[in-house]
Amino acid sequence: MVAKSSIMGLIAGLAVVLIAVAVMGNSASENQDSSSDIVEHNLESNMIDHQDIMERGEMVMGFDQNKIKHNFVETPNGGEIRISALDASDVHTIHAIRTHVKEIQNDFSQGNFNKPFLIHDQIVPGTQIMAEKKDLMIFSVSDTEHGGVLILTTNDSDILDAIKQFMAFQSSEHMGH
Repeated sequence: MVAKSSIMGLIAGLAVVLIAVAVMGNSASENQDSSSDIVEHNLESNMIDHQDIMERGEMVMGFDQNKIKHNFVETPNGGEIRISALDASDVHTIHAIRTHVKEIQNDFSQGNFNKPFLIHDQIVPGTQIMAEKKDLMIFSVSDTEHGGVLILTTNDSDILDAIKQFMAFQSSEHMGH
């Protein structure tokens, strides 16, 4: 379930966009209503998509997405998927994060990228090449103070490009959570 503060933030963003559309000037007044409708529809659609991702994420990962922070970091030799509990005393979420990170390490090392697909309801960019060339990658796990990190390492340029695509997509989809 999406936190009330997240919904309020999205509503506030919608209000700002609608005000901006309204202020665009009298010359566009005849198109203003249709523009406002399009902007409102797109923002509502994005809000629903994000809510769906949050709900599927909780189901697939095993923890409340509103209690964690994802960071997808490109590195010179690959990338890192960092997941941290927002509350340092939330031992249940921290344990669930560490379990999930170990599960995706196992899945990814076998070329199984079903979890990102299930969460995002689409094929995630970069996963096909990473699956095909899984044997040229190292997937290592490290516990962090508030969660865990999956480290993807390779020297293959095709895989490095795939990891870059994967990290960029994940960063944009998780929208700062």
